Amino acid sequence: MRSTVKFADLVALPKHDRADALQSLFPFGGLMERDGRHMPNADRNKLIRTAIKEAVKAGTIPEGIKVSVRSPHHGSVTVEIQAVPFLIPNPENVRWQADNPHSVAAYDAPFEAKEWRTDAAQALLDILETIASQWRYDKSDSMTDYFDTNYYLHVQYDYELERAHKAWILSVPRSVTIKPKAIMAKPVRVVSRRAEARTEAQEEARTELRTEVRATVNGPAVAETSAPPFTTGAAPLRIEPYSEKSIIVKGETLAHKDRIKSAISGLAPFWHRRSVGWIFPTSRESEVRASLADLLSGSDTPSAGPDDGPGNGKPDIDERTSAEESTDAAPPPEVFGNQSKLFAIADRIEARAQEVLSRDRLTNTPRRVSIAASVEADAQNQITLARSLRAIGEAQQDGTAGLLAKLSTAKQAELFRSLIRRACYKADSGLSYSEQLDRKGRKASESDLIHIDFPKDDDGHRLRAMGILTTGQLRQAAARFVELSSEAPKADPIKAALRDLVGRKIPGFFRTPADLARRVLDLLDLQPGHSVLEPSAGAGDIADAMAETIGKDGVTVLEINDTLCGLLGAKGYTVAGRDFFDHEGLYDRIGMNPPFEGLADTDHVRRAFGMLKPGGRLVAIMSESPFFRSDRKAEEFRAWLDSVGGTSERLPAGSFQESGTGVATRLVVVDA
Repeated sequence: MRSTVKFADLVALPKHDRADALQSLFPFGGLMERDGRHMPNADRNKLIRTAIKEAVKAGTIPEGIKVSVRSPHHGSVTVEIQAVPFLIPNPENVRWQADNPHSVAAYDAPFEAKEWRTDAAQALLDILETIASQWRYDKSDSMTDYFDTNYYLHVQYDYELERAHKAWILSVPRSVTIKPKAIMAKPVRVVSRRAEARTEAQEEARTELRTEVRATVNGPAVAETSAPPFTTGAAPLRIEPYSEKSIIVKGETLAHKDRIKSAISGLAPFWHRRSVGWIFPTSRESEVRASLADLLSGSDTPSAGPDDGPGNGKPDIDERTSAEESTDAAPPPEVFGNQSKLFAIADRIEARAQEVLSRDRLTNTPRRVSIAASVEADAQNQITLARSLRAIGEAQQDGTAGLLAKLSTAKQAELFRSLIRRACYKADSGLSYSEQLDRKGRKASESDLIHIDFPKDDDGHRLRAMGILTTGQLRQAAARFVELSSEAPKADPIKAALRDLVGRKIPGFFRTPADLARRVLDLLDLQPGHSVLEPSAGAGDIADAMAETIGKDGVTVLEINDTLCGLLGAKGYTVAGRDFFDHEGLYDRIGMNPPFEGLADTDHVRRAFGMLKPGGRLVAIMSESPFFRSDRKAEEFRAWLDSVGGTSERLPAGSFQESGTGVATRLVVVDA
């Protein structure tokens, strides 16, 4: 169906009027009976892509967008917008949220900052959702049958694209007003090469007169100060600053296009039509200059020809704009959906994953432990993906990537990882559960990869775009992917063991808080060369504090519980015995947090005192009970403590609150 309503008109309509207008153009389920209620994902997605292309030709969708239509799962369609010719976030909203990080824009922001997206960005979502719903029926009812639909639809912007737009808005000085005019604004003129190839005098005069440049991407107006070009003269090429992070090679570029594109080995520069030039990162400027030195100096001047470009080199000029708009520049191309190379993608993925791993998380309940472990495992998985992408990028530079030579996105790499995981699962399907667990996480072998079959849905289209056309080629590419893939990082055994303790009831065990363990260490007056013991060591919190002074080899630990013994072993301690009362030995210092139940701490302290060398010291954390109870055992302990000259200090209330108990405690110090 060919629409006659233009995108600008739809953007200007209120939301409800826009919905009515779109339904009249693209009725919900209007093409379902014609094309079939139930059809393969690939066929339906192809129809959606065709309808979107027709809407672009008719002007209902603006030119310059890039849309992916895929089915990540059977019965679902995801329409992802990967490039747009306008800003997605509302600049007022982005700036307000940056100033008010703890407020909710929908309730607290002024009217102009309440909406997250610009009118054009929201209108594009509405249009694509309506177009993609023409083959859909939905009789779902949350009270009876929520799943009565032939496919679920998700229309979204690429997360990295939205994030890049937001970062660009925040990089613009607050003194500059960004006014998103959407697609209705006068289009930017695309300057021809001949207009740019001026004489030295004209270029110098133009540089002196132009003190400000209006940077627009079909709308957002930003005042910037233009810098003079790096080089002048009659050279066939010149280098100019393009943004804070990029430079642009301009001039007579057609005859030298291949040379410019290979100026930096393995890095394909970006062609920008509006600025008519090839863009490189500023960090690689010296390499570009070295590669194009003769062209920048004026030798090897090419003959005049048509405009250069990534296609057939034909000029692309919009005559509707005035001459003074030829100086318009655009923000860096990476902000507006241009595909990054593997190294940049890997850096971005790993930086985001490391940020996730560095965050502090509450792990005081089993549920929070499970969530934290899941989040961190996903972050480690992303780090593995990033390192694999770097390895593939290096292989592409070396020419050893094989059938992975055209892999250029993280989604393509994720596709290979998914296919390999499924192949391993098929290979192990005949084994017992315990055998499957033993083989889980292994590196795929040749015997696993024979279970890979060529997919028939959108994944197959993605592989064909990489030049992989057959199952045999796919298995070869998967084998090369396995060779270049990084091993998954191993989980921290100490962190895993500590989290395994959360919610587990171990009689008499409550972890010693870090500040209290530090207080025990201060009272011990520990010196290098001392022999040291922590009986009933538990998680080894006091032992950890003592090991900072004399090392783990100098600390003897005892523990009766198997789980806690495993944790101590993971920390690097050798458990010298299980039952404290069966252990023999003399020590210069003993630091302890014994169990409190039934005044057991009194027996542990008196036993530990008998294991001190002359001049030794014992510091113990005890419950308050032995110091106020009137039963015989408590009275005998108080009498014994006085007889050996021991002292006690009441600890603040709630000292063990973070360990899950509110018991009142004391610090006891006894010298031999």
